[in-house]
Formats: sequence, C-alpha cells, structure tokens
Amino acid sequence: RQYHIDLESTLEVHQSTSREHYRNRIQLHYDKKKGSLGFFNETNDQLTPISQCLVANDHINHELIKLQSSWKADAQKPKGHVELFQRDGQVIKTYDSYYSAQGFLQVNPPMNDKLLELVANKIKSFTTDNSNTVDLFGGNGNITKSVNHKTYVIDATPKKFIKLQVPDLQEYREIDLYNKSAIAKVKELSISNIDLLVIDPPRSGLKNIDSFTQELKPKYIIYVSCNNQTLARDTAKILDNYEVLEAHLFDFFPGTRHFESVNIFKYREAL
Repeated sequence: RQYHIDLESTLEVHQSTSREHYRNRIQLHYDKKKGSLGFFNETNDQLTPISQCLVANDHINHELIKLQSSWKADAQKPKGHVELFQRDGQVIKTYDSYYSAQGFLQVNPPMNDKLLELVANKIKSFTTDNSNTVDLFGGNGNITKSVNHKTYVIDATPKKFIKLQVPDLQEYREIDLYNKSAIAKVKELSISNIDLLVIDPPRSGLKNIDSFTQELKPKYIIYVSCNNQTLARDTAKILDNYEVLEAHLFDFFPGTRHFESVNIFKYREAL
C-alpha cells in the first residue's frame, strides 16, 4: 500500500507443511546468577526457562535437553546467549557469537525446499549453459545450487566458513554488500552479460538496489525477502526499469506474522 504496488494478479501463497517441530536453529539466553536458560518474554525484560521448544526440530530439542546440564560450565560470561543450529546433519553449539556467525541457513528446511524448487525452475527458464548469474547475499550458494553455468556468489561471511554447493560453477567473493565501497568492489569483478541477479538480503533489504541493477544490468531478478516492508521499498526503486512477473509468499514461520517472499522481475526492454 505504501508504494502503490499491486500484486493481486501475480501473488501465489505456498502453505507451510507443519506448524511445529520444523525449526533447525534457536537462540537461548542465559543468566548464571539466576541459573536461568531460556527465551525472553514478549517484553524482553524477563528470562523464561525452557527445557523443550515446540517449534524446534527433534535434533535441536535433543541437544537442548543435554544443554540443561552443561551450559553453566561452558558459558564464559555472567549473561549471554547460546545458539543451537543444525548443519549437514550435525547440531552445532556456539556461545555469545553474532547471529549466523558460521554462515546463514534457512530455519525451515521443508519450506526452503519448496522455495528452492521454485527458484530452480526459474533459473532453468531464464538461463543457459553460457549464462552468468550473480548471487548477492548468497552465503554458501544455497539459492543458486541448481545452476548449470558460471555463478558469482557474493557475501560478507568469511570465506573459511563457506562451503559452496556447486564449487565447479560457483565462485565465492567476500564483499560486505552494505559497505559504501561494495558497488566499486563488485564492479572490479568485471562481470558482463548477466542474465540473472539473485538477491537474498537480511531484513534490512538492499536500499541501493537501483545502483546495483544499473551497474550489473541483469535481464532477470529473483529477490528473496523476509521483510515485506524493505522488499516494497526496494521494488519501488527499480519499477521504472523492471516489471514484477510473479510474487510468491512462503509460510516459513507458521503461527507468526512473518513470511518469506520471492518476487521475480524482468527488464522492461526484454518484454
């Protein structure tokens, strides 16, 4: 409504497969003095101890049970947080690190598979074996792992934490896309004839998306977003040059007001 973008004729909703036991990552807070490990309440002023989490998957909950007896000895601060997340079949535990310190991953694997299936079909229809794709905020290349052509995966995650999905076709470049020098660094890559630009930013979106699209000049854009406000803000900046072909809403976080979106754009001269 704010930007007067009408998606009524293009919006498709993809329902969640399960309301509970789907999440592969949780972050708990601890207070040694009070002996509490759990979540903050809705006003963030009280720590509520928990021993099980209804939205976490069985692997996370199994580690959560073991954590009850180990966190006091392992935690190095009087107060802090501990994160449990499942990667490559193993549950990893970190204390007091920033969120997704070892690389971003989607928290709802079944819904993520649905989203990736959609993206894979679009990549196939938009590109050829000779295409170039740029994957911004790409992490380990999860979104573009179906590619059959050269793809530049760009993100700020340290390279030592990156294990590319398709190392023969994906090339990782460590660039902080929120830094004022980001566009200049992307320009230094000298990537031309870009058929597809994939964008999967944090909740803050990519407010200078118009500068990136003017530099890269992709024929198609797939924008994956977890915040409809920044998605709308960014979309409004490129509508003069790009048309929204499709809009998809994936219920990644059932029972909440949050969702994951996929908007697909095409360069207007190519219409």
